[in-house]
Amino acid sequence: MSPADATLHRRAAARINYVALDRPDLSFASRVASSHMSSAKEGDYHLTKRIIRYLKGKPRVVIRYKFQTESKNITVFTDSDWAGDKVTRKSTSGGVVCRGQHTISWWCKLQSNIALSSCEAELNSALKGAVAGLNVQRLAASLGDELPLELRTYASAARGVILRQGVGKVRHLQVKQLWLQEDVAAGKLTILKIPRADNCADALTHPWGANDLPFWAAMGICFIPRHPASLGDQ
Repeated sequence: MSPADATLHRRAAARINYVALDRPDLSFASRVASSHMSSAKEGDYHLTKRIIRYLKGKPRVVIRYKFQTESKNITVFTDSDWAGDKVTRKSTSGGVVCRGQHTISWWCKLQSNIALSSCEAELNSALKGAVAGLNVQRLAASLGDELPLELRTYASAARGVILRQGVGKVRHLQVKQLWLQEDVAAGKLTILKIPRADNCADALTHPWGANDLPFWAAMGICFIPRHPASLGDQ
């Protein structure tokens, strides 16, 4: 890639990263584009061009907050794509924090360590989700709203590790990955297993396609048509 094209890639990636702060549908693409800014290659340049073409087709996305009865808890959905990064072999964590059907926050992040199993990758994602959920819970408490916290994942192995004490037979786990066991045992939060089809965080861990549209709908995300004349149909 020429220096001029590398500069264009970095500029585009920075702007995509900024737009992605308000658009969950760009979270994964933004993470990948931003990760190669310092040493961009030809494929990275084509990636940013593809994202820009997508933005031209879908320039507006909104998150709708429909009326709902008062929710009694904070719900966190977590997922991971084990060793999904083909260069570093690191896993991607995705998560969504909701109150009822209202989306509060979301994230797509490359894990800092290389997970040696899908269980460890899902455990790392659950830890990230627990931290985000506890932060929202404490913020709500400071406003006088005491809300229980519920962590949802479809990873049976990670849930099993969290519900027991110690590493068991999984010897490669670190101490920092086990603090959640104590919080669950103390009743500070609960962890539930859900079907994969009900886990909207799945759409944040890989390049998404048509099969992921129900996840965006579950998060309240609506794609506004490009032509203003079509807005009356929404």
